[in-house]
Amino acid sequence: MYSYVTVRVILFFLVSLFSTIFIYFVYRNDLQMQQAILLLVIPSLVGSLLQGVGGTFFQIIEKMNYVSYINIILGVGNSLALFLGILFQLSIGTICLVYGLSSVLAGIYGLAISVRAISFKKEFDRKILYQLLSFTTNSAIIILTPQLGPIILAKVLSVTDVAYYSAAFKIPAMLYQFPALIATAFYPKLFSLGNDKNSSEHRKTSSLELQLMTILGVGLALPFILNPEYWILTLLGQKYLPSVNVLLILSFLVFIQAIKYPLADFLTTYGLQWQRTLIMLIGLAISIIGYIVLGQRFGIVGGALAPVFAEVIMIIGCALFITNGLSFLFKNIALILLSGILTSFFFIAFLTQMNYLFAIVIVEFIFIFLTILSNKNVQKIINLAITKLKMSFR
Repeated sequence: MYSYVTVRVILFFLVSLFSTIFIYFVYRNDLQMQQAILLLVIPSLVGSLLQGVGGTFFQIIEKMNYVSYINIILGVGNSLALFLGILFQLSIGTICLVYGLSSVLAGIYGLAISVRAISFKKEFDRKILYQLLSFTTNSAIIILTPQLGPIILAKVLSVTDVAYYSAAFKIPAMLYQFPALIATAFYPKLFSLGNDKNSSEHRKTSSLELQLMTILGVGLALPFILNPEYWILTLLGQKYLPSVNVLLILSFLVFIQAIKYPLADFLTTYGLQWQRTLIMLIGLAISIIGYIVLGQRFGIVGGALAPVFAEVIMIIGCALFITNGLSFLFKNIALILLSGILTSFFFIAFLTQMNYLFAIVIVEFIFIFLTILSNKNVQKIINLAITKLKMSFR
């Protein structure tokens, strides 16, 4: 772990320096925005550094429940920061600081529960530098991508429009934290199978990850796709009604990203990290171009479409680098997406006049029922859970 922590600390200082310089030059004429972004970015980077130590350690020893605890604290902390900010009408700078500190809190927790078990022998292992540039580039893209929208759209849209976009974007960004927990749980197994070049088991495990993440992604996205206006009014208030169409479009990102990351993880865990990085770079370029071109032509709706197009291109790109990847993709997600579409049609046909919260409970039950009916892996998991439950009562 000494080698890993050393590299993480060096990267932390490099990324912090680069981020500070970048933010200074981009927002040199807007000191308030410059301060707000720095209050968000620097604590988030510190939190990421601390989380990385505990999270990586528990992944190595395959104690994924602790990784989940760290991610849950992060997700709850981020959500709570936004909720308190809206509730008490805090300034943008204060919200950014609290949001960033929630990441630090999750990092401190991760470090506290792992530090006693970690051995920090001061021997640097050069093997950790293998494909470091590729992994670093990929991580930088993952960190940078969510920040691109507001930064670029601020150059082509009004401050008010950017505020509408940013407010709507936070909701799907928070929702995706839940499918991400599943991805984290699969990493140790996938890396082990990939290192052993056990292609059949690796493909089978990746298939299960893709199905479970797609199911959760669609299930989380449906309430926001079917009635985004309800959530804007409930969570943000009437003054944010112009964000409705933005939330509708960005909600598709929840399950689109839930599809993309298992495919990207397939590449990473099978020694194809450079291919993943190439695809991510292409996706980043498409996002930047999309924000500029679509933002200028269609306003905040165009800005919302840009990341959706980029994510779809990245899904196709990842699939092309996997043997029979398009077939692999279609077989694993087709019935799940069909279940989501049928459920949506049922809502539109029969449930629109009903109380929305009650209607969405029915929608989720229908989606889950159709998914169980059509997915053998889910059936096996349920049967296994029932068997274990019966054994526990004996």
